[in-house]
Amino acid sequence: MKNTCCLSKRIGKIALIVLCAILALVLVVLLVAPLVTTIIFHDFFKDAEKEFRIPGLADGFVPQGFTYLPDQQVYLQCGYMSDGESASRIYTIPKSDPQKAYYVELVTADGAPYTGHTGGITVSGNFLWMANDGEGEDNCVWVLTIYDLFRKEAGETIPLKLSFRPETRAAYCFVEKNHLWVGEFYRPVDYPTKESHTFSVAGGVEQHALIACYPLDTENELGIVPGAPTALISVPNHVQGFTRDEYGHFILSTSYGLSKSHFLFYDNVMSTEIDGYLNVDGTDVPVWFLDEQVFKRDLECPPMSEEIVIYRDRIYYLTESASKKYIFGNFIRGRHVYSIPLEH
Repeated sequence: MKNTCCLSKRIGKIALIVLCAILALVLVVLLVAPLVTTIIFHDFFKDAEKEFRIPGLADGFVPQGFTYLPDQQVYLQCGYMSDGESASRIYTIPKSDPQKAYYVELVTADGAPYTGHTGGITVSGNFLWMANDGEGEDNCVWVLTIYDLFRKEAGETIPLKLSFRPETRAAYCFVEKNHLWVGEFYRPVDYPTKESHTFSVAGGVEQHALIACYPLDTENELGIVPGAPTALISVPNHVQGFTRDEYGHFILSTSYGLSKSHFLFYDNVMSTEIDGYLNVDGTDVPVWFLDEQVFKRDLECPPMSEEIVIYRDRIYYLTESASKKYIFGNFIRGRHVYSIPLEH
């Protein structure tokens, strides 16, 4: 009996030591990981400002699309749910008080939860577009209106009824003046693109993804001039978001998995000669290459960057790393949207 008692005490002590070691390790991670992240990505964080906490992370929301509406002074974020069953969401986030963010759920035309990727969101006038990189018919750009969104209360649903299929896989989208841009993400096997989208660019590099440009048309129910795009931009393979500054410079947000994200900056390639053409539905569409000949700089960022937004000479950065699906972003400053100065 005495030996059994001693053994129990010994096991208890070992268990306590193990528990204390685990707690100490967690504490070290919580304290050290943000500091290490700041050091590794010094060029990003040295002038970064924490804008607001990304809503919905505790619910399983995986943020993807991101835009800002200056007239309404709200951010919009869209994304899917990590359980794969709950409806994808659009969050409205007041700039003056981000804690008052609320969401609406997306449903199909017959009222079933819509679980699409909803990788991009952008707005012009009363039109709202959401890019959805899915398979078959689910690869599309959904078309809504701002009225559809703002007349809904928190937690209500918006049916998705109207869409169009762009030339590209619809991974992200962006409005610039009178044009809607819809771009694709490429990765062999998992995220293939059309073979015709492969171009050999400067330096002997092959690029397999395009961004397509569609003129806006407020008289058309889709908000664009239907048919072939009027311009195409060849981009690197892992683009998650895209924007242009007031001078027409291109900025790409690229990421995949746990690797570092990158903001890639390019000159206004559309002010140079056309690099090629792609026949789309009988129309020869001009193609420009974002390659080393127009490349300006590479800014390394924390993993899993998504869509980016420019507002008042700052780039706003959204990441999905702190979602329940990935978690690790909670330890490397991934819970918040940050902004950095835009260098022209």
